Amino acid sequence: TSPKLTKTGTSNTGKGGYEVPTDFNSGKLEGTCAHCGLEMRNILGILTADGPVHNDCIPGYKRLHVERCVHCDCVLPPGKRSIVGGAKLHPECVADYKAKKPWVPPTRSGEMRKFSVGRSFFGGKNWQQRYFSLSKKDGLAYWEKKEFADAGQGPKGCAILDSRARLITHPTRQIHKEASNPSKHFIVIFFESASSKKEMMLLCECTTWEEHDEWTKVLQSYIKNVDDPKDVKELS
Repeated sequence: TSPKLTKTGTSNTGKGGYEVPTDFNSGKLEGTCAHCGLEMRNILGILTADGPVHNDCIPGYKRLHVERCVHCDCVLPPGKRSIVGGAKLHPECVADYKAKKPWVPPTRSGEMRKFSVGRSFFGGKNWQQRYFSLSKKDGLAYWEKKEFADAGQGPKGCAILDSRARLITHPTRQIHKEASNPSKHFIVIFFESASSKKEMMLLCECTTWEEHDEWTKVLQSYIKNVDDPKDVKELS
């Protein structure tokens, strides 16, 4: 059903014929939230081009609806963009866009530490050094040693980077009790399979903050939901 604004007061007709208050463009709405998919149930929210959004969902909705490059689908930083035929792009993407070359996400590999949670009854919890490789095929995969990856052995584990994956760039102990260094740690939240509904959390530690920034930058080519307010809300 179409969302319905139940707040009374001065209003104008917005997109789709919805009544939008002129003072603060919000009110008690009916329908389904365009961000979380739950019923509005007359909870305060705002109207967007996609429909109503709960007030609590606004930060997450805005984060997922930032301007993106039409070529690589990565976020366009303010003031750093080129426009070609009405399309907004990163300056470095213009040549490939004009040449109609498909965008290939960057890859990265190297050693990091990961926090391990044993799956068996006797499994321990500890930090382990692993060799990681990031690719479109395997997501964020890891091996015990680089030699095993070079030999063509399958990874010991991997984080599947589908549309549900989320990235926390600077986690703290409020989010994970082992995340003691936000400048070197990051977390990838993922699901083990397309049908799985259980979230998995991969906490990684880089050697330096420079490596951390490089890893998180490349990961954002694969993960579009970065620092979702529902993951980092306790920091505010």
